Amino acid sequence: MTTHTGDSLPPIIVLAEDDDALRGLITGLLKSNFADHEILAFPDGVEADAALQQMQDQRRQVAMVVSDLVMPRMDGLELFERSAERDPNCARVILTGQGAMESAVQSLRMGVDDYLTKPFTQPELVRTLKRHLETRALQRSNERLQQELAHTHRYVARITEALLARFDRNLEPILELPQVTAEQRRGAMRARRAMDLVARAYRGDQHGTETVQLSTLLDSSIRSLIRDYDLDEDAITVVAPPRDPLLRVDVASARLALGQLLHNAVRSGTGRVEVTLLGEGRNWPSGIQESDLPVAVRLQLSRGFVAVAIRNTAGLTRDDEGYIRRVLRGRADDEDEFRGLGLPLARLYTTLLGGRIVFQWRSTRSEVTFTMLLPTGRN
Repeated sequence: MTTHTGDSLPPIIVLAEDDDALRGLITGLLKSNFADHEILAFPDGVEADAALQQMQDQRRQVAMVVSDLVMPRMDGLELFERSAERDPNCARVILTGQGAMESAVQSLRMGVDDYLTKPFTQPELVRTLKRHLETRALQRSNERLQQELAHTHRYVARITEALLARFDRNLEPILELPQVTAEQRRGAMRARRAMDLVARAYRGDQHGTETVQLSTLLDSSIRSLIRDYDLDEDAITVVAPPRDPLLRVDVASARLALGQLLHNAVRSGTGRVEVTLLGEGRNWPSGIQESDLPVAVRLQLSRGFVAVAIRNTAGLTRDDEGYIRRVLRGRADDEDEFRGLGLPLARLYTTLLGGRIVFQWRSTRSEVTFTMLLPTGRN
């Protein structure tokens, strides 16, 4: 004997309509147009409500409730209110006559998805129900994906933290060996910090958001970079707009993202690094023209984003360009070996902050620009 669970059975459409002829007509339309759903029809709200309770007890998925507005014993508004308490993700469509339009409008304020005024055509009914079923199905799918993503993040965080613990147990005695050079020690510590960044990102550490000036974030990242690489103070030039852009952001994560992108520029570039701050709208440094910015950057700056553009000289090849674009899409090939973790980590943290990185390569000038876009978060 086969045992069916609630998840293995088809989703249900519940119909409540006291007019026998109309109920029969709608039931036939539903069965012919929504064959992948189970159709249950009832003559009033009380019977429909009892069935909905039973479906909840059996853990069956009710995809939609379609109900007449005016019925004996329990009207459509009460039925929808009770069904929403059980499952807020269930789609709800009300059927009403011309004389009850005010109540139909009120039902929309209560969270009902739509209403149809009698008499309605068969295509109109099918089209309306199909649209709301597809919308709710997409919402449920997105919720499942978010849950799966959260589970994956926790899993990766636990594995990374276990690796960190093992790494730490063995790191100190190795670094104390006389044959280990200073550069090897620095490299090991950088690798350890990179692993910690990944663990923190997937663990979802939140340090709280605060409103901060973009230049303040950049200054602290540049100071750390100059110290780590023993750079000259003038190795990095900053060009700022008339008004210092503000954003509300997880400051620790934003600082890490900026720091890793600057790290990438210093490691991969052969010349000086120029950093340009771009505010939302046209709050740009003097001399910056629209043609200087990629279209994707201009569009986001008009949609409540600010940007940090990091430009330097680098002799890239087409293979380099392909690798960079794969990393920024989060789709590095299996055979790709990360050439330093600056860019992958910058992309990871920028994505977690709700932003993106736009890459531009002008091969005729050997000029490379990475533009980090971050939402202001102040709307």
